Amino acid sequence: MAVSDFGLFMSSPEFFVLAGGNDTLPRAMASELKDIINYGYAVNGVETRSEQVIVTCENGTTHAADHVICALPHKVARTINFTPDLPVEKTEAMEHVPALSLTR
Repeated sequence: MAVSDFGLFMSSPEFFVLAGGNDTLPRAMASELKDIINYGYAVNGVETRSEQVIVTCENGTTHAADHVICALPHKVARTINFTPDLPVEKTEAMEHVPALSLTR
């Protein structure tokens, strides 16, 4: 399975790996954004409204933004209440993708 999956990603002439590793991108973003990132908040819900996204946390706090980047393992994303519901294809993918370190 790994060989076939790598084939999907590496067959394109556009394939690349970031110098220093792919985690350099989120680290650079975090460095730029500094104090406006909130760490340690367990998210319960993500509600998309017409002009903004509201994120509700386990401790009762809410955070509003124009956009939200949701980069979670599918096992975690399945525990979050998305309003409106995620498209059926995404929900089915999260339900059926095997949980391996390769699929993170």
